[in-house]
Amino acid sequence: MTFYELRPIWRPRPELDVLAHGLIACPEWGLKGDPDLSYLSPETRILMRTGPFFPSLAMASSRILYCQKIFMEIFAQEFPEVSFEIFPTGRIVDLDWQSWPEDEFPNWINEIEDYIICNPHSESLSQKIGNFYRIVIPFGARVSYFRIAPENREGMSDNLKMREIHDSYGAIDRNTWNGMPIFTAQNNVILLSEIGVKRFQKFGLEDLFEFEEYLDKDTWYEKRSE
Repeated sequence: MTFYELRPIWRPRPELDVLAHGLIACPEWGLKGDPDLSYLSPETRILMRTGPFFPSLAMASSRILYCQKIFMEIFAQEFPEVSFEIFPTGRIVDLDWQSWPEDEFPNWINEIEDYIICNPHSESLSQKIGNFYRIVIPFGARVSYFRIAPENREGMSDNLKMREIHDSYGAIDRNTWNGMPIFTAQNNVILLSEIGVKRFQKFGLEDLFEFEEYLDKDTWYEKRSE
């Protein structure tokens, strides 16, 4: 059994990660003119993004999968184990970036987040777009994080890619997997089984998402002992 991490595609332009998928923020990040979200707890995560374009499905800050109401039923047909909850929305920026020539993206930003942070909220656009819904994916397996000495990393198989978090590597413990085709692990990593990938591919979102093979802890140990 091979597992895959769901990742938003941002290549060849890093800006697409923010423009197409949006950002996760805290309620206190709001500025003058933004929606009043002071009623939310500081631990709540809110959405900040651009409009009017919105894909069928998006992944804010590479961690929270969300959609509009029209796509909820479509997603649930393939993954009935998930649930949905309103994703509190902060700033919605009116930025028609899809009309920009491919080689002429504005160069006035310092960081890609500035496309949202340095532009004002559009209440009219926010009202027009309506609510977004966070897709709540059940926890389904444990991931072990461990360090690998640089001299040992050379022996990793090319087709067993691993996510590196603060110089640590993550590997799924398949003995803890609950059998679901889509599930989360520590650090809000979203993982899919082989069946889950096939179901997800039915959505036709290959321009927005990719599947990165995720290391299996037992397979890694087997490879290292050969």
